[in-house]
Amino acid sequence: MEKRLIDYKDLNRKDKIDHIWEYYKIHIIGGIIGFLIVFWLLNHYIFNPPADIVLDMSIFTYSMNDETRIERRDQLSEIVSDDLKREVAAIESFNIEEGIDYNMQMANVTKIMGKSTLGEFDIFVFVGENFQMYLEQGLMKPIDSYIEQGLINLPEEAYFSAEDLGLAGEGIASDSIYLADVTELEFFDGLLPEGETYYLGVFVSTSHEENIEKVFDYMFE
Repeated sequence: MEKRLIDYKDLNRKDKIDHIWEYYKIHIIGGIIGFLIVFWLLNHYIFNPPADIVLDMSIFTYSMNDETRIERRDQLSEIVSDDLKREVAAIESFNIEEGIDYNMQMANVTKIMGKSTLGEFDIFVFVGENFQMYLEQGLMKPIDSYIEQGLINLPEEAYFSAEDLGLAGEGIASDSIYLADVTELEFFDGLLPEGETYYLGVFVSTSHEENIEKVFDYMFE
């Protein structure tokens, strides 16, 4: 039986739509997906790009009050930024709780390696004595210069030198200060678990030295 060809112009509106969908649906779907991807990229990187983090405080703890974290983060952002749409501070926690899920442990390790490689750390805060690994891997620098400038202002017994911490090696002066006990600092009230000791250090390759000084001036005033 001979198949009769139907002229597209003779089709009604519904049949025309069905015909177009039948033969061009892959192209239509691909075009929509492509448009959405381009729109997202333009919006994310050109029209509404995320703010740059110009001060990072990474806290190694098993507990943190998130509401207080946001308040402290906003306080630090006001200090280090003149334009909060473009530059902000960040306070990020790393879970040090014993017995945490293996996948979470690996996620922590991967994030720490990534941040250290990319130089995204600035200020370290450790809840309890969980700092040894970071000291031994050379991720922290002496904080003597901040103390000498009066930016870190604590009693003498709050400072821990390389000798106190058992650090030794080429280029490490035994009397250099690497950590400070900041447990009594008002900044951490309501943020971290009570009954613990908090230690503060600085990342060896920070690229935000000026902002660290501004934050210390605020925290220790």
